[in-house]
Amino acid sequence: MPRTYKELLEIREHDGDLFYRVFLYSDCAPYRNPNEDYIAFGLGGKTQRVNRGNILVLADGMSGGKAGRVAAELVARQLIQGYQELPGTYSIEHALSQSLAASNRSLHWFSRHDQTLEGMAAVFCAVVIRGWECYVCFAGDVRCYLWRRQKLQLVTTDHALKVLSGTIITRAVGFDDSIQAEFFQIDIEENDVILVVSDGCHNYLSMQELRETLLSTDSIAKVGELVNDLARFHGSRDDASIGIIEIVSLPKKSLTFFEDVVMSLPIGRLPAVGAVIDGYCLLEIIHDGYYSVLFRAKDERNGNAERVLKFPKARAQNDENVRRSFAKEDWVSSIVDSPWLARSAHDGRSRSQVYTVSPYYQGYTLAERIKKETVRFSDAIDIIRKISRALYELHRLNIVHRDIKPENIMLLHDGGVILLDYGFARVPGALDPAPTEVPGTLAYMAPELVNGGLGDSRSDVYALGVTFYQIFSGNTAPFGFQGYKSIRKQHPEYPAWVDSVLKKMLEHDPANRYSDTLELLYDIDKHERSFSSGEKALIYGNRISEILILRILVVILVFTILVMQMKAG
Repeated sequence: MPRTYKELLEIREHDGDLFYRVFLYSDCAPYRNPNEDYIAFGLGGKTQRVNRGNILVLADGMSGGKAGRVAAELVARQLIQGYQELPGTYSIEHALSQSLAASNRSLHWFSRHDQTLEGMAAVFCAVVIRGWECYVCFAGDVRCYLWRRQKLQLVTTDHALKVLSGTIITRAVGFDDSIQAEFFQIDIEENDVILVVSDGCHNYLSMQELRETLLSTDSIAKVGELVNDLARFHGSRDDASIGIIEIVSLPKKSLTFFEDVVMSLPIGRLPAVGAVIDGYCLLEIIHDGYYSVLFRAKDERNGNAERVLKFPKARAQNDENVRRSFAKEDWVSSIVDSPWLARSAHDGRSRSQVYTVSPYYQGYTLAERIKKETVRFSDAIDIIRKISRALYELHRLNIVHRDIKPENIMLLHDGGVILLDYGFARVPGALDPAPTEVPGTLAYMAPELVNGGLGDSRSDVYALGVTFYQIFSGNTAPFGFQGYKSIRKQHPEYPAWVDSVLKKMLEHDPANRYSDTLELLYDIDKHERSFSSGEKALIYGNRISEILILRILVVILVFTILVMQMKAG
């Protein structure tokens, strides 16, 4: 590394948009050669960036002379190379720990077996950025700062003791046969600036001076040079280095990103109940399907919170569409924000194989409710309203569910309703190979899907219509040999508008259906408002009315018999 080294990098996303800028700056002390600081940035290949992200390392050699330089460079290079080359199934923390342990063993061995490198050690700080995640790992007194909305925060703590003669470092790579570093994740936002600074700079600058420097210019390259100049002005005669990452735009949680993740993971053997996968202990099987199995699990890393893990079966090994369905489900559940849509519970930890993580919802499916009991008219309308709103939220994101059915509707114990399973969802614009079979469940599938079409919001309206009908009819199909079967033949007390709404939802031609569930909701609300109180009482209290009428008839009959007996007497 030359006496003064500086480099400005621009890191871009797959679509070419600027993700963040990186500025590396290192200035050798006036009296020292070589520079005992070493700063480097590891930019991996496409798969590495998905699994590992990119890594910045600043290391500061401690033993003086040649050994200090060798220590700093070994730590930086080995940490970056080892981190990037470990399997993608390792978590970021585990990969950093493994790589750091290997680097520590190297330095510790050389310091004991090579007299020219005796006592070699290095302090360091590493920053990893993967997508919208940021991780910091450090040992010693290389500091990391976060600059956000004109506020400066020191996010690391020096592993050092202040004494009369100066500072004693308590942790460093190569000190002992093992290394104890700190590791944590920090939230990042667009326009954040992350600074990694060696003691040749931060020992000579106050927080206020560093803040004023950041306020003085928008250029991270200029910030790096000014920080060095200011440290020299205040008397720094040590090597001075600074690495700066400026977050320009965080990548959106795109389907492409999730597909890259899923495609890079193996479809492992289906685990058994009792197995622990990446910290999730599998408690029981709650659904065993053709392509996948759902387990209820507890998250041992998160207070034993209950989760649902969905694993593909071995038959999906060579089916690219199954992998893509897992990626779609993961992606959709990560971007939706609605009380009626299932959300992802994945916390960002690395996965050892393909699976999805969802919350464990306390309740039962609509299919179970229909099978168990007759659903009251008012409850049915309430369920339809909530699922219609859930579908509208999906359609607003230009996502078509394509597998609406009672099994995918969860009724919560607290009265809530959740729409589940986005595996068959259609995301217009996304690349999907031709499926080997029609997506969805045949009994609920709109005619255009059966005929090979891709489907749109009106296809979901059709499936919701079948579901709507089954709620009222107790799980019977809406069509017979003569076509649509009127629901009023089974429930003559229902208003005529129920049949008109169902018929429109179940039209063979999509052009004649409701264009979206928002239009359906408007129609239901309109009919409900025009619904007379007498009609409501007839439906909502029909059984009570029947009992009341029977009692009145009995009273009339008894009264008639008594009158006839009195006349006969």
